[in-house]
Amino acid sequence: MKKNEGITLIALIITIIILVILAAVSITAVTQGNIIGWSSDAAAKYIDQSNLENTTLSEFESRWLSVDSVLSSKLGNGRRNRRWRRGIHSRARSR
Repeated sequence: MKKNEGITLIALIITIIILVILAAVSITAVTQGNIIGWSSDAAAKYIDQSNLENTTLSEFESRWLSVDSVLSSKLGNGRRNRRWRRGIHSRARSR
């Protein structure tokens, strides 16, 4: 009985043809589909949104620090922490 080892020449040719067709379709989609242009637009929008988020976070932080400084001046650091904790515990018990 004869052993068949390896792949046939026809299977190799068919595989190469399929790979060439897939490469041609991919290259056409990238060049004519403007995928590179879309990715550039997406990158620009990402940078804009990131800057907006950083600005919003900075504003929130500055407002939080101003509220925190007002609380610190009115209650003092140690008293504020005790009152804040007591308020949380009393609200949790009342529920």
